[in-house]
Amino acid sequence: MKRALLLLSILSILSADALADGFHSPLLRNKDPKKWGETTREGLGLDKSDTAEEQDGGGDRFRRRKAAGDLVDVLRYLDRKNVLLREFPNFNYDAIPTFKSETEAILIAIGKDAVPLLVQTIVADIRGQHGNQAGLRRVKDFRERVVKILIAIGPDSLEYCIGQLVAQETAIRKTMLRIIRAVVTDVDFGSDATQWRRWFGIYDAGRKRDVRKVAEVTAALSDPDKRIRRTAIVALGQMRSTKPVPKLMAILESRVDPKTIALTCRALATIGDRRAVPRLITLLESETLSVRTEAATALRFLTRTMHGFRAQGAEEERKAAVLKWRRWWEAEMRKKTGGAK
Repeated sequence: MKRALLLLSILSILSADALADGFHSPLLRNKDPKKWGETTREGLGLDKSDTAEEQDGGGDRFRRRKAAGDLVDVLRYLDRKNVLLREFPNFNYDAIPTFKSETEAILIAIGKDAVPLLVQTIVADIRGQHGNQAGLRRVKDFRERVVKILIAIGPDSLEYCIGQLVAQETAIRKTMLRIIRAVVTDVDFGSDATQWRRWFGIYDAGRKRDVRKVAEVTAALSDPDKRIRRTAIVALGQMRSTKPVPKLMAILESRVDPKTIALTCRALATIGDRRAVPRLITLLESETLSVRTEAATALRFLTRTMHGFRAQGAEEERKAAVLKWRRWWEAEMRKKTGGAK
C-alpha cells in the first residue's frame, strides 16, 4: 500500500507536458486500444517477459531502459505485476484525471497476465465485495471501463470470461457474454457454457498452433454442430499440419454449404499441400461465386499461377481457363511420374 501511495504522489505532481497526447486513453479517443497499448509499451522499452523480480547486476530495483523521465519511471513502476496487478483494486481511481488513461494503457499492454485480476474485479464489483475501497465505489463507470479493457486485450480474455459463464449471478454471466461477443464475432453459443468451452478448446489450439492437438481438432470435423466444425477447419489451417489434409479434401467433395467450402479452401491453401489441387480445379466450375473465388485464391497460393481464371468472368471464359488448369495439372503429374522413373 505504501508503494501505491508513493505512486499516486508522483502522479499528482507530474506536469501537463509530461502527459502528452500519446498517453491519452484510446478507450476515450476512438483509437485501437490493443495496438496503442503495445505501441506505448514498445516506446517505453518495456519487454513483455519482464517481471518485478528481475533486477540488473547493479542492484537497481527494476532494470533501466532507454526511455527516461518521471512519467516513464511511473509507467515502468505501474507495469510491474506485483504492483499494478496487486494494488489496482486499492487505487483511488478517480483522484487523478490522467491516472485512468495511464493505468488502462499498461493493463492492455500487459494483456493475458492482467486478465484474471480484471475478471475477478468485475465479479467482486457485481457481488459488492469491495467493502470500503472508496476508489472503486466512487467511479460510476468503473466496471464499464474494465469491460472495455478486457475487450481491448482480445482473445487472451476469452478463457477466463468463458469460465465465469457458470456463475450463479445473472449480471456476471451477462457481463462476460458482452465481452465474449465483442471479441468473437463469427459464432455465438448464447449462454451455453459447455459449448463455449468446447469451442474455445478448438479455437485456442489453432490460435496457438498446438500441433499436439491435431488429432483432437480433426475429430471435431465430424461434430454435429456446424459452428464447431467450421472452427475446427480454421484451426487445422492455422496448425499447418498435413495430417488432416485427406479429411479436409473429403469436405470439398461433400454436399456442404458454400461458407464451409470456402473455409476449407483457405485452410488447405494455408497448409500448402498440393494434393488438393485437382479438387480445387473442379470447384472453379461451381455455380457459387464465393466458392469459385476461394478455390481460385487457394490454387494461386498452392501453385503461384492463375491461368487466366477470373471468378466473376463470363461462363465461356471460365470454362476455357479451367481447361487450361486441367491440362497444366496433367502436365505437372507427367513430370512427376517421369521424374520418379
